[in-house]
Amino acid sequence: HGNTVHAGSNRVGGNHDNNAQPIAQNNIAELKARLSAMAAEISQFKAKEKMYMQRTVQLESSNRFLTNKYVALDTSNAKTTALAKKNRELEAENKFLSSKNTMLTSKALNLASAESEIDTLIDNATSCSAMARTHLERNSSLLPGTERKLIS
Repeated sequence: HGNTVHAGSNRVGGNHDNNAQPIAQNNIAELKARLSAMAAEISQFKAKEKMYMQRTVQLESSNRFLTNKYVALDTSNAKTTALAKKNRELEAENKFLSSKNTMLTSKALNLASAESEIDTLIDNATSCSAMARTHLERNSSLLPGTERKLIS
């Protein structure tokens, strides 16, 4: 049975040899087309990969820049915090000195007032002394000689 010769065939086993070459050529053409499509895809992927690599380099550069900026801002923030603390200390000292200044101003006013009172007392005493001298000089003729010398 297995060795039957079919019409149109020069081989044992069937007539499929007639179509073998066109099928193979079709397969080769299809494979070539697929390879060509794959090559195009690979080239697109390579282009994308190149673009992504460039973008990665850009992002790494940006990242370094931002990291440096962050460090600078962190340093600046620490300085600002220290300055704010110093400012609060200075404000407290200023408040203390201001109250001390108010107290000293009040004392100075009291001293000026006391000085004015002392000047008035000195003026009064000088005036009283002058009146007493005049009074004594008028009445010195009534005093004995020794007291007269003491007055002048």
